[in-house]
Formats: sequence, C-alpha cells, structure tokens
Amino acid sequence: MDATFEAGKYYHLYNHAIGGESLFRQEENYSYFLKRYASFVPPVADTFAYCLMPNHFHVLIRIREEKDLKHHYEHLREAKQQQPQVIDEEGNLDVHLFVMLQFKHFLNGYTQAINKRFQRKGGLFLHFLRRKEVSDFDYFTRLVQ
Repeated sequence: MDATFEAGKYYHLYNHAIGGESLFRQEENYSYFLKRYASFVPPVADTFAYCLMPNHFHVLIRIREEKDLKHHYEHLREAKQQQPQVIDEEGNLDVHLFVMLQFKHFLNGYTQAINKRFQRKGGLFLHFLRRKEVSDFDYFTRLVQ
C-alpha cells in the first residue's frame, strides 16, 4: 500500500508509463517535466535526488513542515488559485491531501502537454503516484547513489 504523506517525513516517489509508452519521447520533454516539477513541488517538499528514465521516474523528497505547508496553502488561496478546503475547522491541515493535490496538478498538466504535443489521448502514467516512506538510512543512501 502506498504511504500517506506526513509533514517532515521522507518518501521515495515513482511512477511508470502505461504499457509500452514513454514518459519522455524527446529531450525537451525531460526539461518540461522538471520545469513543471519546479512549479509545484518545492513549496511542499524538498527534493534530494531524482532519476528520469524514458518510461519511468524516481524522486526522493522530504515533506515540508506543516506550518510551511499552511503558509503555501494560504498563498494559493490569496492568489485566487482554486484550492479545495484542506484545513478543518480546528485549523488542522490535511497534509496528505494537500501534497497529493500539488502532485495531481503537476502530473495532470504534464500528461495534458504530452497528449497535445503527440496527438494522443488518455492517461500517461500507470498509477497516480506510487510512494514509500523512507524510514531508514540504508534505504535513503541507496536512493541517492
């Protein structure tokens, strides 16, 4: 089962293209993927390593602290960007939901761009976003080697 995002924890994220498809057909696709990544992920997570392969990717991240996530959420709301309610009446942020929404915007936008560029339709990724918590140093070091 995929891990639930929690503030301050490390995660190995990965995904694969559907069937025999490629996520990155041309060199410029890698750059565009990273540009979109830079727009959506740094406000919610620090990135320690990534590996982009033609048909899949791996990323090692650490979710930011809850106060930083709340600040970014409020910034998005003030900028009038459509954001579902992820803070309850007691002021608690649903960290998992908020982080997942950022990855949803990132991956859906990338899929739409690839679909338009290569006249294709439908999903590009096999899963929405696979993730494992990185809870020991050995796993962390294997990911960054």
